[in-house]
Amino acid sequence: MKERNIKIDILKGFAIILMMIGHITQYSIDGIVDCFNNELFIFIYSFHMPLFALISGFLFYKSKDKPLKELFFNKARTLLYPILIIAIIEFYAWRFLEAFKGNISPLFSAGWIDNLNGYWFLWSLFASMFIVIIVEKLIKFKYKSFLYILLIPLLYFFPNGDYNFFIYVFFLIGYTFNIYKDKISHIHWLKYLKYCFLIIFPLLFITWKRDFLVYVTGMVPTRLDMLPHQLYCDFFRLIFGLSGTIFIICIVDIILKILNKKSKIIQFLSIIGQKSLQIYIIQRIVIEFLFNLMCKQLYRFNIFFYIYSNNYILYTFITLSSIICVYSSFKIMKLIDRLNISKYLFGR
Repeated sequence: MKERNIKIDILKGFAIILMMIGHITQYSIDGIVDCFNNELFIFIYSFHMPLFALISGFLFYKSKDKPLKELFFNKARTLLYPILIIAIIEFYAWRFLEAFKGNISPLFSAGWIDNLNGYWFLWSLFASMFIVIIVEKLIKFKYKSFLYILLIPLLYFFPNGDYNFFIYVFFLIGYTFNIYKDKISHIHWLKYLKYCFLIIFPLLFITWKRDFLVYVTGMVPTRLDMLPHQLYCDFFRLIFGLSGTIFIICIVDIILKILNKKSKIIQFLSIIGQKSLQIYIIQRIVIEFLFNLMCKQLYRFNIFFYIYSNNYILYTFITLSSIICVYSSFKIMKLIDRLNISKYLFGR
C-alpha cells in the first residue's frame, strides 16, 4: 500500500483548522461589527478555501484514470451523499429541539431541502470535478484544454454558481500543477523562490480590500459597466489565494524541518487532514449551530459587548473557543469512527 503524503495531510489539517477559526471569528463578532472588516477573518478568508481547492485538484489528478462510472459515483458518494444525510439529520434535530421548547411544528416536511445549499464547498468541489471528468473522459481529441474554459457555464447548474467558479479556478491550478510537477521539480530556483512569499503575502495583505471577497462581489458582473471592477476583484482574489496558499506551504515546510514526523503536533495535524471532509461537516454542527447559539445567548445578556470592548479579551475568547471547537470536532469524529458509522454518515 502506498504511503500517505504527510505534507498533504498537514496542509489539509491547517486548512480545516483555519476554516474553523474563521467561522468562530465570524460568529464571535457577528451582530456587533461587520466580520469582513476584521483582520483575522480577512487573513483567513483571503486564501483558506483556495488552499483547500488547490489541494483537492492536486489529489484528484490521481483519480482521473479510474473508469468513468466508478469515478463519478465515487465522488457522488463521498461529496453529495453526506450533504443529503447531514441536511436531513440537521433539520430534524432542530425540529425536535424546538418541539422540546414548546414550538410544535410539522415534523414531516420537505424543509430539509433548504439545508442542501449549506455545504457549498462540497457542491463546488463536485461541480469542479464534474467538468474535469467530462473533459478527461468524454472528449477524445488531443487539443481539448480550452474546453475547461468553455464549460464554465456548467458550474452555474449547481447551487452557489459564483462560489463554484471561484473554487474551480484553484481546483484547476492544483490539477494542472500535478500534471507538470515533475518538470517543475527540476527547476531548482523555484524551491527557494517560494519562500519569498513568507514576505510577499503579508505585504500584499496590506492592500486587501473588502470587495476582494467572493462573498461580496461574486465572480461575474451583473451589468456591463461593472466588468472592469469585477475583473480587478477577480484578479486580486486570485493573487491573494495563490500567495496565501504558497505562504502556508512554506510554513508547513518549515514545521516539517523543525519537528519530527512522529511529534504529537504533526500527528494531530495529519489526522485532522486525513479526516478533513468529516471535520468540515461536523464543524457545521459544532460551530455554525451550537457555538453560534451560545454567542447569541451572550449577546442577549450583554456579556459579549464586554468581551468585544477589549481586543485582548476578544482574541483570547476566539483562541479558547477555537481550541475547544477543534478538539470537540476531533473527538466527535473519533467517536463516529469507533462506532463504525462513518460510511453511513459520510459515504466513506
